[in-house]
Amino acid sequence: MRIIGPNCMGIYCPSSGISFDSSFPKEGGNVAFLSQSGGNSIELVQLGAVRGIRFSKVISFGNASDLNECDFMEYLAHDPQTEIIIIYIEGTKDGKRLVSALKEAARTKPIIVLKGGLGDAGSKAVVSHTGALAGDNAIWGSLFDQLGIIQVQDLEELVDMVLPFQYLKPPQGRRGGIIGTGGGFGVLATDNCESEGLFVPSLPDEVRKKLREIIPEEVDPGTSVRNPIDLSGSGWNPEIFSQTLRTMTDYEGVDFLFIFTTVAFGLYRGTNVMIDMQIDTLIESKKSIDKPLVIVVRSSGDPEVAPLVSNVQERCLGAGIPVYPSTIRAARAMNKFIWYYEKRRGGFRDTF
Repeated sequence: MRIIGPNCMGIYCPSSGISFDSSFPKEGGNVAFLSQSGGNSIELVQLGAVRGIRFSKVISFGNASDLNECDFMEYLAHDPQTEIIIIYIEGTKDGKRLVSALKEAARTKPIIVLKGGLGDAGSKAVVSHTGALAGDNAIWGSLFDQLGIIQVQDLEELVDMVLPFQYLKPPQGRRGGIIGTGGGFGVLATDNCESEGLFVPSLPDEVRKKLREIIPEEVDPGTSVRNPIDLSGSGWNPEIFSQTLRTMTDYEGVDFLFIFTTVAFGLYRGTNVMIDMQIDTLIESKKSIDKPLVIVVRSSGDPEVAPLVSNVQERCLGAGIPVYPSTIRAARAMNKFIWYYEKRRGGFRDTF
């Protein structure tokens, strides 16, 4: 008999009816989560569930007195139910074996890692938590980089990173076309994209001319047809919105579409109806868009608006559109998603 733990939650496997929390989704998915922390395993499943992520297996293994991270990685590398592997790890008892298991899994499956114990204080906390040796941060970082493993900074980013792998095909490059309502926020979205290593190219005259035919300046002088595209009040018009999406989809100078909208005032002045129309248009347009597309759904945080935000997110996810609460989180996820495929095209270095 083999043992998982102690100091852990055990296994959550929906297809087998095994769970360590009755609130977890009963339906399974294609994401496996390997966690050295029981609390993090619970929180991650809950964070993922509200954003449409379902799991093949979640393994909380704690202090690993018998079965450890290496055993589970070797299993997940060949598990037919698992297509994406995410990990929270504090340290390892067998570095050489873990590297071998990560190499094997990374050949065919995306791996996203949250490494605990990066700083001096964090390393000491790791020892008291699971008794593991956190190891040198530079070595872990170099390992992840060479194997094309994505490293994230918190549980929320783990969830953020799963979404593009679930819903998007790989972009051909880093050039984004930004479309939304609000010039100032378009500026901030552009800054966020560029700070994360994405490109926001200016649009050539012929594309701007096409967009101006869709949105004449004399009809809505608050609009801008550069990149970012500010649709201003015209963005709520389904025909204008759909034609803008089509124009940017057809333009070969951008590799993915980056949409932003707001439900911050969704209960006031009838804008909830306008938002519904805009999301309907986006979902219908998505059927003929062959470029990766993400949407940022901004909200004031007003509790009364929360149901509308949840509804918009659920509908977009159901249509295969990743949803993010801020442009910086969307930009960061897209940067690392693109980086993963750049590494795969370039080939992994094997110096460990």
